[in-house]
Amino acid sequence: MKRRIVLIIVLILISFSGFSQDITLVNKDSKSYTDIGADIVSSYVWRGLQVDASPNIQGWGEFGNNFFNFGVWASSNFNGSYVEADVYAGFTIGGFNALLTDYFVGSDDFFNFDKNTTTHVAELALQYTISDNFPLQFTFGTLIFGDDKQIASVDLNDDPVFNNKNNFSSYIELMYTITHRNTEISFVAGGVTHESYYYSSERASIINLGVVASKEIKITDNFSLPISFGLTVNPELESIYTVVGITL
Repeated sequence: MKRRIVLIIVLILISFSGFSQDITLVNKDSKSYTDIGADIVSSYVWRGLQVDASPNIQGWGEFGNNFFNFGVWASSNFNGSYVEADVYAGFTIGGFNALLTDYFVGSDDFFNFDKNTTTHVAELALQYTISDNFPLQFTFGTLIFGDDKQIASVDLNDDPVFNNKNNFSSYIELMYTITHRNTEISFVAGGVTHESYYYSSERASIINLGVVASKEIKITDNFSLPISFGLTVNPELESIYTVVGITL
């Protein structure tokens, strides 16, 4: 891909296990917890964008309590040509979640936080879920720092020329999840509020229409394999993607 698409917020769920892997705050039953996990996905799709077309393994580690959480989420393809590491922290109050995420793609210059040259991207996101009985989830995330600049002009090759002003690219999403015959199905609609090179959009537009189904497939009496299938359409790019994922 031409552009550096770094991830995450607040994302939303979509942390469809193995699909478009966004990080979502969830209430835990225990007072404190530590959680680790990993998915393998057929390709890496996030918010209507195909970040990497090859299979990726995506892992995470998190600790927190009913109010606060902190974690790291990472993705890599199998030849190492795409690697990403995102650090996040958030808190939950009732149906409201807030999340601050640092997205970083690559492995070099991790400690470069100069606002004009860094490849980090920081996002502040807010999320609200109406209730367990009516699980409509609203997400709003804005990139507040880093490699998300305004387009000042285009050069003779029609490539963008950026200035040093933050573009504050913003993503809005609605998601509704149902359960049918032991299958969880999530419907998603998301878009951006204005022109954003980061989101490959030249205007305010819908960039993410999708559905993800996930369930556990019984392998033996003592072992079940969580699997998911996702379909994403990006009307702005006129693109369609499918992703199959398994949780290890």
